[in-house]
Amino acid sequence: MNSLLHSSSEDIFQAYVEHLDRSRSGFVVIDNGGPVALVHKTAGEYLQRTTGAQFGVDQKVAHEGIFLRCVDCMTVPGLRGKVTRGQAPGPLSCGICSNVLDCTPAYCNPASEKVTDSLVKLLRGSAVLSWIHILAEQRSLGVLLQASTHLSMFSKTRKVIEAGTLPADRQHGDLDLIDGWAIELSRMVGESGIQLLHQPDSTTLVDPITALGGQEDKGGGLCCSGSRDGTVRLHRKSGATLCELNRSSNFFSIKQIAWTADGSHVCCADVCRALFVESVHQPACDADQPHVQRVLDTPRVKDQIDQLLFHQDGRLLLASSRSASAVLCLREKAVVASWDMGADTAADGRFVSTLRTAISCST
Repeated sequence: MNSLLHSSSEDIFQAYVEHLDRSRSGFVVIDNGGPVALVHKTAGEYLQRTTGAQFGVDQKVAHEGIFLRCVDCMTVPGLRGKVTRGQAPGPLSCGICSNVLDCTPAYCNPASEKVTDSLVKLLRGSAVLSWIHILAEQRSLGVLLQASTHLSMFSKTRKVIEAGTLPADRQHGDLDLIDGWAIELSRMVGESGIQLLHQPDSTTLVDPITALGGQEDKGGGLCCSGSRDGTVRLHRKSGATLCELNRSSNFFSIKQIAWTADGSHVCCADVCRALFVESVHQPACDADQPHVQRVLDTPRVKDQIDQLLFHQDGRLLLASSRSASAVLCLREKAVVASWDMGADTAADGRFVSTLRTAISCST
């Protein structure tokens, strides 16, 4: 590629037209009067420019342009179905690793809201699972780890920019989504990498965690279980599923579940630090579904929730993380007490006896 720098623009253009026909990539080697650099710009658009200095490209703008274009292509309707049927278009597989890895938001202009909007569109849709499917088939899951790092870097930068510019209840909403996926991509490789390599379509399967609570009744009791796709299910202790609760926001993995002593309420927390409470009215007949209603949603907390615990009378809920704990009142739908764990690593937000005492004191 370096040898092309000494050729005419026409020779360079022809070489890259042939290269694009073969690989559908869009990388162009240029000389900006200094070190040779890779700039993410499509060959045709770049080399046919008639204004401005030859080979003069704003790398931030160029990278952002190709990144937005790539994400737009990744969200084309019908992509998921084609991948599932093994009919993925050729360009998707060609150069996917380099495109997904190199065209990252971390190198885009952090002040651009277009990049945030584009990422949110991708991460809220099902197309992202299609790309994970392709990476698994190509045995290239390492790309997800680097994508996770870049997402975290971008989110951190955007949070600094947005600080003080948005109302408190709107700050970081989309960035929490990006943070959540950064965590999920890392966990996906660490916990499910081998399974994904052998079963690339396993991203669509439910992988339930152990039911963490239950309630006794004359019909045999109910249990609640969560999964990595954010689904929460109520089922009999025999295993028969009765119904699905409202999904966790943005389909993040369920991390913690807690029941009230009388089984009237169940609380779930997801990996993106969101927490919600549902009231559960048991059916008169075993064959009927229980009536479930969302009674409480909370803003995202600072850290992942390590433990949930209801007071015996079910009126108060304690949510604890490594750095802080808070007591929520279901009736008032508000935090009635909170405190920082500080540097007390011994507490670590995990000791049940300490939590029970804390709830009792808050009453």
